[in-house]
Amino acid sequence: MGWKDPDFSGIGSTEFFKFKDGNNHIRVVSSPAVIAKHYIDGSYMVCRGVDEGCDGCAQLNKASVRWLAWIIDREDALVKKVEFPYTVVKALNELAVSKQYGFDEVPAYDITVIRKGEKLDTEYTVLPDRKDTALSKFEAEDVALLEDPELIVERMKTPQEKTAKEPF
Repeated sequence: MGWKDPDFSGIGSTEFFKFKDGNNHIRVVSSPAVIAKHYIDGSYMVCRGVDEGCDGCAQLNKASVRWLAWIIDREDALVKKVEFPYTVVKALNELAVSKQYGFDEVPAYDITVIRKGEKLDTEYTVLPDRKDTALSKFEAEDVALLEDPELIVERMKTPQEKTAKEPF
């Protein structure tokens, strides 16, 4: 999957990036992978699909769709996973196919995502930087070590057996 054809149907730091209100300056460094989650009993669980025995699907609990990707957070220069909402992926798709900002795998420029509001009243605006900027040597080395988001999502869909050593 890529930014030009995101599925709308449905290693530096491994911290998770969370959009804050206002400007969020980031660099997208991977293609996206679609991920669906059910909200059940106060927490999210990854949807495995009705054919795979997903509990959320069995309960007819609607899944929320996001797109998992890697970014560099320009605030602290760390590589992080992010779950993009539909509006951000749609904007990135429009940039990917545009004449001026088009790209194949990942943009050669940073973007600013402006977040306003909260919960269901949240709006996102995506602004591309005016100039392409190369990744630093260290950033490029970190990015080269990143796991493909598609593999991460597949692993998240697989139920994990709990062992006596695991605290949860």
